[in-house]
Amino acid sequence: MIGGKKSMDVKYRLIIDPAFERLLSNAMRYIRETYGNPVAAERLAVRVHSAIRERLSNPLGYPIHRASPPNDPYRHIIVQKYIVFYKVVANVMYVRFIFHGSRDLEKLLDYD
Repeated sequence: MIGGKKSMDVKYRLIIDPAFERLLSNAMRYIRETYGNPVAAERLAVRVHSAIRERLSNPLGYPIHRASPPNDPYRHIIVQKYIVFYKVVANVMYVRFIFHGSRDLEKLLDYD
């Protein structure tokens, strides 16, 4: 990637952390149980996975999230009221976490 534009010859692999899948399942369960809305819960999952696939074409084209620890920077994707955190190492996009935007993100991301 040069100058913030995506390189047409770089292909990124996707790795989704099991912790991300657990957090997404928890968010879906919360929506189902709290609001009695399984359709909204499923819609969230579809939108999150769709946004991740879209970002895979240019994961470095987006800024580091301000709540990231300086020694462990994360980029992010906003989907409804949720924020998906990922990092890019070489040609791999690692999707690590999803949190509701109202949470204390600095505390959640600073796990050292």
